[in-house]
Parts: sequence; structure tokens; C-alpha cells
Amino acid sequence: MNTLVSVIVPVYNTEAYLAPCLESLIGQTYQALEIIVVDDGSTDGSGAVCDEFARRDGRVKVIHQKNAGVSAARNAGLDAMQGAYLLFVDGDDTLAPRTIEIALNGFCEAPADVVLFGVTKIWKQEGRTEELPMEVGAFSRQEMLFGILKDYASFGAGFPVNKVWRVSSFGSCADIPRFDRDLYFFEDMEWVVRMLLRIEHARLLPDHCYQYYIHSGSATHRPGVQERREIGYHRSVWKMLDALRQEPDIWHWFANKYYSEIVNGVIHARRHGWPELMELLHEKMTAKRREILTSEGISINTKFRCLALSALRALHLL
Repeated sequence: MNTLVSVIVPVYNTEAYLAPCLESLIGQTYQALEIIVVDDGSTDGSGAVCDEFARRDGRVKVIHQKNAGVSAARNAGLDAMQGAYLLFVDGDDTLAPRTIEIALNGFCEAPADVVLFGVTKIWKQEGRTEELPMEVGAFSRQEMLFGILKDYASFGAGFPVNKVWRVSSFGSCADIPRFDRDLYFFEDMEWVVRMLLRIEHARLLPDHCYQYYIHSGSATHRPGVQERREIGYHRSVWKMLDALRQEPDIWHWFANKYYSEIVNGVIHARRHGWPELMELLHEKMTAKRREILTSEGISINTKFRCLALSALRALHLL
């Protein structure tokens, strides 16, 4: 089999980890690859590492662009790809040597538009690893959507990186959905949901082929970051709900599940002193109040909280 597989690698300031990533790609047992590395305006030596690998291996193609975020970098790779299959790999992670070979064999075992494999989280400094849970078997679009939306960590999770997509299932490379550049947190899940809405069959493999490295120095606990992440999460979910309207049963179930998060999110934001998030969610709660109060899928406690919060707001106490 010599069908071309496009591997897109968004890169931003991962000089310390980039060489092992690219080594794991050029060392794949399946060789018919185009490896599109998108340097998203790195300020360290990442760009030079990308260029060195392009000189070493003609399958590596490098795109240098001004910093525009990971979604823009992934979209640049999608715009440039020519393969019959698509896989994303982050620039600080690695693939096991037989990953692409195993994934392509998975397409031969049963009808599939996407093949997923497991993820191993690695804390290198601590010498600790964890294999994330992975369902195994053939699943329909509806089963995948229900599964991943019920538990964001299930059915391969909302990662773009542990999935090989058959391009012809979407039409052509130009027809593959692009990442929403206006989203900045949970945007991976939003994209995966839109991708799943375009397919019929998925196959999940037992092999944990993707090595996801956890590095120190995370910025997630800096002041203001957590509120911004929460806002980003909700905005991505709103986009997901819009996309899910083409599957009414899934939309209704997920909307009921999420509306409770809006109500409880107002309380959560108040407790943490996050005024922007509280205002955003209160506006959304007000807009959806009728659905919240009349839905059989939402608990009495949540409905009571919705009424209480609305009353406090009317009295200018919230």
C-alpha cells in the first residue's frame, strides 16, 4: 500500500521537544507520508529544527507563518495537504513506530471513515505514564457522538491527534472542516464533533500509539487564565450545539446536559469572583430559561437555582 498519508504538525516554541517528534514521524514503518510542519511564528529555534528535517528528508514540508494560534497553524496544514488520509501530531509529542501502519490496517478490518488509537500520557521528569481508557470496536456516528459527549475523555476523547481520517469520506482535502480560529479553548473537541457529524463509521483500536508528553511550566494557574479557559469552554460548547442541530436526538440530550452547566456555572463564577464569566452565563441562562424550566431532563434543583438566580438578578443582588 502506497497511499499518501498527510501528517500535519503545528509547531510553536517546542524546540526542546521537536526533534524527537519529527524523528518518530520519519521513522514510521509506513513510508508514504507527507509531513507538513507549520511553524507558527516560533521565537525559539523551532523554525531552524523544522528546516533541518526538511533538508534531511524530502517528505518533510515546512510552512513558516506569523504567529496566529494553533487553529490557524492546523488550517494552514489542511490547506497544503494532498494525502488520502489525515493525521495531526503535536510538535512536542511522538508516535510509536508502527502507528500509521496499524491505523491503515484498521481501515481494512471494517468499514471506517476514521480510525482511532489510544493515548499514553507521559510525565518524563517524574518517570510516570498513564494509558488513557479506550473503547475498542466499530461504532456508528451516533454512537461516537453520544459516547464522546457523555464523557469527554471517552471514545478517543476530543483530541485531534489520535485519529486518522479518510479524506474521501469528506469529498476532497478542500472539503475537510477547518478549525474555528475564534475559539481558543476546547476548540479541539468542537472540531472533532463537526468532523464526526460528516462521517458514518469509526473504528477504535486497542493500541496506545500516541505518546502525549506532560511538561512543566504550565500557565494554567496564572491569575485570570482559569476564567478565560472557562469562557473559552462555554463558547466552544455553544458552537457544538449549533452544529449538533442536524442530529436532533443528540442535540436535545446534550442541550439538557449542558443547560445545567450554565446554571451551575453562574454560581461557580460568583464564588470565584469571575465577573465576565458570570455575566456571560447569566445572559445565556436568561435566554434559555424557558427551555431550562420546561425540560423533563433537567433536575428540580437546577430549575430552582435558575429561578433563584433570576430573582436575585431582578433585585440587583447578583
